[in-house]
Amino acid sequence: MLRLIFAIFLALTLTSCDQNLKQNEIQMESAKEEKQIYQKAKVKYAVDGDTIWVDIDGKDEKVRFVGVNTPEIAKDGKPAEFMADEAKDFTNSILKNKEIYLEKDISDRDKYDRLLRYIWLEEPSTNPSLSDIEKNTLNGILVKEGLAYANYYKPDIKYQEYLKELERSAQDNKLGIWSDGTEQKEEKIDQTHLIKGNKNSKVYHLPEWDSYDTVKEKNAVYFETEKEAKDAGFRPAR
Repeated sequence: MLRLIFAIFLALTLTSCDQNLKQNEIQMESAKEEKQIYQKAKVKYAVDGDTIWVDIDGKDEKVRFVGVNTPEIAKDGKPAEFMADEAKDFTNSILKNKEIYLEKDISDRDKYDRLLRYIWLEEPSTNPSLSDIEKNTLNGILVKEGLAYANYYKPDIKYQEYLKELERSAQDNKLGIWSDGTEQKEEKIDQTHLIKGNKNSKVYHLPEWDSYDTVKEKNAVYFETEKEAKDAGFRPAR
């Protein structure tokens, strides 16, 4: 009888240990996955206010900031837009040769093969607040300082409410791009992934359509205009 009781006790103890080990493994894996949404990078230089070159484990990558759009610098004979040079200089002064953290939203790259990321200046918080976005992401800082517009398109809308709130504050205080006396500025559009096409079905979707989010990222291609999508052989989803 004692042997039977001891055997049962031993079995229960081993089962409990096994369950605890499995639980620990699940928690460790979850923490690992959470960390994987961030990637360390060494900044090389700024292309403009919202685009930089970085070094990731010895590989050069071009990164486009998610959720924001800075004024266009002078290019192809076109003059720089208001505050474009200031935005570029600001980004370069903060980031050059610094180690940063890149956070992916949903999309990985745009059609120009640029990484689409939020730029964290220090290790990111698990559940960022408005204060975290405002103080610790360059995306938020640029908008807060009036050096960028808050622009977002599905599916990359994780911090859209925070960025819009920071934009309203910059507008109210007439900072940067809002300081030229214009009451209502024309909305700047980052059309990097405005229209989403499915490369398998050759069907494209607009952001306001319910079908937009049904396209898996691995099958997605992006276009700036419907004409561009149609010229590439795509047809509208409706």
